[in-house]
Amino acid sequence: MNHVRTLQKLCNEGLAFVEWIRIEGAPSVKASDQVHVLCMANQIAYMYPFELTHVGILPDGSVDYHASDLYRVSFGAWFNDAIIRTFCSRLTSYYAGSSYAGIVRAKSSSQRGAKRCIPDEIVTQVKAQVESGAFLFIVVNFSNTHWGCIIVKTGCKTIGFYDPLGKTCYQTPLEELSWELSRKGLEGYRVVALNSPVQFDGHSCGFFVCHKLWTQVDENVSDNQLLHGGIARRMAFLYFLLHGKKFEDNLFHMV
Repeated sequence: MNHVRTLQKLCNEGLAFVEWIRIEGAPSVKASDQVHVLCMANQIAYMYPFELTHVGILPDGSVDYHASDLYRVSFGAWFNDAIIRTFCSRLTSYYAGSSYAGIVRAKSSSQRGAKRCIPDEIVTQVKAQVESGAFLFIVVNFSNTHWGCIIVKTGCKTIGFYDPLGKTCYQTPLEELSWELSRKGLEGYRVVALNSPVQFDGHSCGFFVCHKLWTQVDENVSDNQLLHGGIARRMAFLYFLLHGKKFEDNLFHMV
């Protein structure tokens, strides 16, 4: 019976998500892209909640997501590991020169006994990848309540740390992790704070982190696209998540 209730809950969330895409998502994008958004909504509507999609392989393992994870792209939902890792896989596959080293588990500076360190396997990945790419990123999860990231740019030799909320309790450990990375494998790299865009709600940290990563590799993705709630940006994100490509890549896309 619990399985039935869980299935019912997931189906209700999925139907609400599909309705949101059709009613709010489609009108938020350009007319030429609306057909792709509506097709995406129909595709999701016919998915079984526990349907598993295999995306690829990352340094920290296989990348898979369930159809029921997709509703997290809407407002009021929190990105889980599956959504974050799927996006990272899509990003590194689509953009040459970008690479992903893994997820670091950390605690905020306000938590007792908070010990922060970069796992050796991630340091090894960074050393191996930094020679062959212009852009490398590490995603940081704070006790399953918040997301941040560390962005390495080899061209200008910088390690940037980003907290969507701009709070000291998250920025401090992110900066400490960045300096540790500099000491262990990226000597000579400067550590800098990345302060925008700023998240003003309590649940969009994962979306903001993914958006930040996207802006680093694609000059056509900007913070201005987060205005008015960023619904159009979420539609582009969802499409990229599902198909590994952008609206502009479609044959019938018009400027």
